[in-house]
Amino acid sequence: MLRKIIIIQSIFLSILFSNCNEGFLEIDDNCYWTLDLIVLQKIILNSELSIAPLELGVQEWENGRLVSLCSSIYSINGCQQDYQLSGNIPNEIHFLDHLRSLILIGNNLSGEIPENIGQLSNLEYLDLSYNNFEGVIPFEFGNLSKLTDLYISNNNISGLIPEALCNLSLLKNFYAFSNQIIGNLPECIGSLSELSILVLFDNEINGNIPNSIGSLSKLTYIDLSSNQLVSLPESIGEMPSLNYIHLNNNNLINLPESICDLEINWNFPSVSSIYNNYLCELGYYPECLEEFLGDQVCDWYLIGDTNLNGEVNILDVVRLVAIILFIDDINEFQFVVSDTFVDSSLDILDIIVLIDIVLD
Repeated sequence: MLRKIIIIQSIFLSILFSNCNEGFLEIDDNCYWTLDLIVLQKIILNSELSIAPLELGVQEWENGRLVSLCSSIYSINGCQQDYQLSGNIPNEIHFLDHLRSLILIGNNLSGEIPENIGQLSNLEYLDLSYNNFEGVIPFEFGNLSKLTDLYISNNNISGLIPEALCNLSLLKNFYAFSNQIIGNLPECIGSLSELSILVLFDNEINGNIPNSIGSLSKLTYIDLSSNQLVSLPESIGEMPSLNYIHLNNNNLINLPESICDLEINWNFPSVSSIYNNYLCELGYYPECLEEFLGDQVCDWYLIGDTNLNGEVNILDVVRLVAIILFIDDINEFQFVVSDTFVDSSLDILDIIVLIDIVLD
């Protein structure tokens, strides 16, 4: 605490004898905005480093304001450092209101991502990947109207993808793989008209991909592998720029015919992958993909196994009655195995068929 007080005092004492305009601090005959320097100093103190603010990472200044900061153990844009930042990003980060690029990949930063980052109205490039951030994606990110690149992969981020991100009309690249993101993709995702790359593999995203995704006319690469997705919309075939698609290790039980309209070379695993889904007898896939399915999980179901416990008995009849009478919330797997009459609806006919299966 004493060290922090001494540093801050020295900054303000320097201001009194500065040749710079009010609010700026003179260092080596150059003027720097004092609040920018204080934020840098807070990052340094949180990391318990012994360096001066201007020695932190690689910086770019314009007219005394910080416009770019890069500090990483990786060799990115020449900013590789021999130390790692740690602790939290200070809440005062919003003072860096001229910042256009913030790259902090490959550090040991932790805590929640500050919602105040959403106040950086000039921010175009944000990379917080390969840290230890937790909590949710701040909905305030939706205020970053100039953002083109968002990288938050390999953290411990959980919760939903906020619908506010759909406000990022200039976003081109969104990487959030290897986190703990849950729920459905937001219905409004189709409004990201400039989106070119979407990489969300190794999360817990489930349900159906929204139909609006077909509006992403500039999307060239999508990787949603290793999630819990159940189905794709017909609109998937309406994406003229899509050249790479990875859907392996999901819960897909059917694929739309329109997927055959995509200009994708299914022969190369680096370009496309749909293995380890449930595209077997019970599911559906178009003929164009038959030789590219790879290994599928084909022993996952039993017709009538409404409890999904690997056997069919009277308890499944009880469960089916409960599903029909009380409209229980069930996933698509349960619906498929419960539709014993195979008419895409659940009613008394399915109960009759299931009883017959149990008695047989």
